[in-house]
Amino acid sequence: MPLPFFWDTLAFGDFAEGASDETLQTLMLAATYAFTGLIPLAGALFVLASSLVIVRTGVLWTWLAYLGAIEGVLGVLAPLAILSADSEGFFDIISFSAFIGLLVWVLLVGIAMVMKTEEPAAAA
Repeated sequence: MPLPFFWDTLAFGDFAEGASDETLQTLMLAATYAFTGLIPLAGALFVLASSLVIVRTGVLWTWLAYLGAIEGVLGVLAPLAILSADSEGFFDIISFSAFIGLLVWVLLVGIAMVMKTEEPAAAA
């Protein structure tokens, strides 16, 4: 996860010398919320849109679209982990599952694209 590297840069970079502790803490929290909230939502939007295309066109395996829909719902719920005080709470597990699910879904889509042997149909 890139957060510790960002925090190290804040702590030991030239910026930290002139910044107050409150500023550094605010930047750390903003980075945490961005990585916990915005990235899963962006992944969910990507997967849901791709799944819709797969269902409508049948370009890849249909079950892959339904798996993507489940992944998209997990990605939409993942930012709720910010509200959890427990690091092993329900939404934190959903957030982790959404991350792993995104990786698996992208891998499966890549395999489906490589295994596709049909020529694309001409546009009408």
